Amino acid sequence: MNRSSPFMKETVRIVFPLAILAVGVLGFMTFGKPATPATNVATTQKAPLVLTQEVQLASEGFTLEVEGVATTYREIRLSAEVSGRIVEKGKNSRAGSYVRAGDLLFRIDETDYLLDVERLTTQLRQADEDLAAVDIDLSSTRSLILLAQEDVDIKKRELKRRLDLQERSAGSHSALDEARTFELSARNLLLGHRNQIASLEQRKRTLSAARDLVLNHKKTAEVNAERTRVSSPINGLVILDSVEENDYVKVGDLLIHLNDTGKMEVKCNLRLEELFWIWDQAHVLTAPSDMARNRLEIPETKVQVAFTRNGQESIWEGVLSRYEGTGVDQETRTVPCRVRVDEPTQIRNEGEQAPGRKASLPTLFSGMYVKIRIPINPEEPLLQVPDLAVRPGNEVWTVKNGSLKIQKIAIARVEGSRVLAHPTSSGLSPGDRLVTSPLSAAYDGMAVEEDTP
Repeated sequence: MNRSSPFMKETVRIVFPLAILAVGVLGFMTFGKPATPATNVATTQKAPLVLTQEVQLASEGFTLEVEGVATTYREIRLSAEVSGRIVEKGKNSRAGSYVRAGDLLFRIDETDYLLDVERLTTQLRQADEDLAAVDIDLSSTRSLILLAQEDVDIKKRELKRRLDLQERSAGSHSALDEARTFELSARNLLLGHRNQIASLEQRKRTLSAARDLVLNHKKTAEVNAERTRVSSPINGLVILDSVEENDYVKVGDLLIHLNDTGKMEVKCNLRLEELFWIWDQAHVLTAPSDMARNRLEIPETKVQVAFTRNGQESIWEGVLSRYEGTGVDQETRTVPCRVRVDEPTQIRNEGEQAPGRKASLPTLFSGMYVKIRIPINPEEPLLQVPDLAVRPGNEVWTVKNGSLKIQKIAIARVEGSRVLAHPTSSGLSPGDRLVTSPLSAAYDGMAVEEDTP
């Protein structure tokens, strides 16, 4: 052990410096070579490859989709039009029941109104008899006038003869006076009959007016008798019934509250930019100024009302029919509108039905949250731009003859991967190529190369 130890030390002392020297020579041979001159990278770098897609003319319009709430088309409150006791209540006249137009809801005691009709009928018959009596008197008096007229004519001829005799001094004064007296009496009698005719005609007019008044009262009594039967004016649901049998009601008392189920409406709110699309396709914005009504009413537009349940979509056909209110809602900055559904029971189902379940609905119910789809066909043709080509700030990079150009576009609508742009405001044309791949840096006039498959 003692002999080998000095030998090892001597070996390490000689070998270690030689190893260090070898490492230095090797490092000099590796890293000590003079650097080769750097070439101009900018002059040798190739134009970057980019992916491009073509701008196309949009072949179809788009669909606005907003949320809405179904509500009743109208609610009707029926009140008592006559006073009386409720003697009958219809079997469907309770809240939650469905009634059809013409169904009896309530019947009020009609005894007093029928008695009024009978009393006035008797008075009307009496008035007719009085008028008939006056007609008889008029007929008799007219006959008397004819006789009186003949008597006057006779008396006038007799007076004329007496005058002729008097002129020839062949008659007496007493005979002449007597003839004059008879002629005067005949004319007085004729005048009396004529006055009687005038009086009878006036009486007939008075009796006729009284008869008309009785007839009017009779019609009123008959209407009141009919009003004792309260029938449903519509097909609908009973929301509230306020009275029961044997209750006494007065004119104006609420009897029942009905909900019209023949039609439905959907409340929705549209933003002004959405309304502009509707106005645009209906040419409202270009309508003459004298067509004020067309400008103030929303254009009737066909829409779809959709409700999704268990993977199946129920669809109703509707019409965007009217504004609700007078303008823009101050809180939401939207315009309240109404969609009318004329056939709430006519439903078209789309999509797969859940196994073992019936997804079809019987009707559009009030309070349902639905989606409203409004098809829009713009007056101005739009351009379809790939969504990958749109950069922050609504910029796009167009490529023409290997040169890149940066420009802004006016986006009209974004639908998924499809971006619709206004051609006049964007400066794009169908067929332009847009860069869809990323670039670390981009500037106007930059040389690029389109990657073609």
